[in-house]
Amino acid sequence: MNEHCNDYVEWLIERCLLLSKHLSTSQLQHQPSLVSETWNTLVESGFLALLEGFAKVFDCSTEGRALMSMDLATFSTALPLASPKRGMQYVDMYIKVFYFPLEDILNWIRDNRNHYHLHHLLTLVSFGAHNQLTTDEIAKIRSLRGEIMKL
Repeated sequence: MNEHCNDYVEWLIERCLLLSKHLSTSQLQHQPSLVSETWNTLVESGFLALLEGFAKVFDCSTEGRALMSMDLATFSTALPLASPKRGMQYVDMYIKVFYFPLEDILNWIRDNRNHYHLHHLLTLVSFGAHNQLTTDEIAKIRSLRGEIMKL
């Protein structure tokens, strides 16, 4: 297992820090609330980009999920103070749900269906519990997609 984050995380951090420097030296610096709001939005976008990428990994080992958590933590700690609405905890919870037993995954989806995009939730249903199920059970779970989409 890697001891360092993936290269794409370092690239994302570099870009965010460049934008942070630009914000702090731009004409916006005289409007601290605008700079803060802009920075929080930028950081949130970074977290959401990570979530989007993580949700596209359908078959992943425990080590791979652990690396996702390390990438997320590295991104979070490398950036200057920010308080995005959907930040590290939001993405970290999504990663952790992949470790849940099937029933807990389904309960979590019911409880959080209004907080995450539908395709993220469908990934959890389709692939989060696939190692715990037989092929027939996976087919049954996939039929739940229609039910989730109606929620």
